[in-house]
Amino acid sequence: MALMRCMNTATFELHTSTQIDFKQRGYAILSHRWGAEEILFSQIGQFAQELRHTKDRHVLPQLDKILGACNTARQQGLQWMWIDNCCINKSDNSELSESINSMFKWYSEAVVCLTYLSDVRKSPSTTNGSQIFQSFETGQISKWFTRGWTLQELLAPSKLLFYDTDWNYLGTKLELAGSLEDVTGISAHYLTGEKDFRVACIAAKMSWASKRETTREEDMAYSLFGIFNLHLPVQYGEGKGAFLRLQDALMNKNDESLFAWKMPSEGPGSPYQIIPDSMVDLGPDEWGLLAPSPRWYEHCGKMTIQHKKAVMRQRGGFTRTPQGISGPISKRNHYVTAVLTGLTVVGAIPFQIWLAVRQRTTLKYTLNCWEPDESGSMRAVRLHLRPVRKDPPMWIRTSCQGYDLVKGAASTDYSAVGTVWQPQLF
Repeated sequence: MALMRCMNTATFELHTSTQIDFKQRGYAILSHRWGAEEILFSQIGQFAQELRHTKDRHVLPQLDKILGACNTARQQGLQWMWIDNCCINKSDNSELSESINSMFKWYSEAVVCLTYLSDVRKSPSTTNGSQIFQSFETGQISKWFTRGWTLQELLAPSKLLFYDTDWNYLGTKLELAGSLEDVTGISAHYLTGEKDFRVACIAAKMSWASKRETTREEDMAYSLFGIFNLHLPVQYGEGKGAFLRLQDALMNKNDESLFAWKMPSEGPGSPYQIIPDSMVDLGPDEWGLLAPSPRWYEHCGKMTIQHKKAVMRQRGGFTRTPQGISGPISKRNHYVTAVLTGLTVVGAIPFQIWLAVRQRTTLKYTLNCWEPDESGSMRAVRLHLRPVRKDPPMWIRTSCQGYDLVKGAASTDYSAVGTVWQPQLF
């Protein structure tokens, strides 16, 4: 039975019980941006008495935040408060892993989520619009909106209240849904609960995370576990492998928008250093089917997999292999004599000639996902794949900085299994 640790809002002491028990009693939960010197689990005990005797504000911002959160929760009749920095023992790897996988559930089952914007100060002149979230430190949107972990903290709670740096009330997620849509790119329908955000496709959800950052590289993937309803091991030290492992799990969801990203214009380059492979020579706009970062989904916010023209793949879905992603992507008799030309001529003849040869051998592969074109009509996403080996068939994705939008997908065109090679990252 999963355990949870909460703070008593009157005594500032920590108590451990089951999550079910705290849910029955009712608890508040804090969403905030971490500062440089947060009070941790190992430290909070020494400050409990001091916090009990503090009548107004505390001189230390990190303690004042805890004080303000507990006071606000207590004013709403709640005895218990969960705050990540002091309610999780991060020195215990097992507890940390379980907490990361439980966090979405904890936020969703809280009575209320108190969202503290430490860099925002309420002003009579900014009562609506995205300016209500403007940081007095930078003049830009509050840094809370740039952090990876706060995405699930925005989506999970049914009741979420925003507060400024002085704990002045700003509004609810429901009241501010329009402003939040402008800032986050998440449709107000999902923020108000009119539509369950879980029906959004993988690419759309990834787009919500595309401009966010985390201090630890792995957390960019771990912060998405709950949003995608996944429970996976936490392995700090795996680096960029965490996001690829997340995508491996997402392939089981039969959502082809996972492959519908666009490579940023600067190309892969640094920090995506590829382990060399003698079999494949990638061009400047080529990659596998799995993106190395949510950033590559930035323009996928309007994508969907809900469409009457969706087709069944004759050979099922896609699976991960040691070489890449295998699935019904190969056309019989598609290969021509010059199929491997692109592997041998790069650098030997001008790039334009190589590009022309490559385009003659490219397979156009339509995914079961749709996006509105310039007129608003829904069109299927079509990728370009270049063959790199004939037997067994192997491909790479090319022209990765974009994709075509076409009228529909076709399942009968792809009657043989092929593999799209996936780059391995350092």
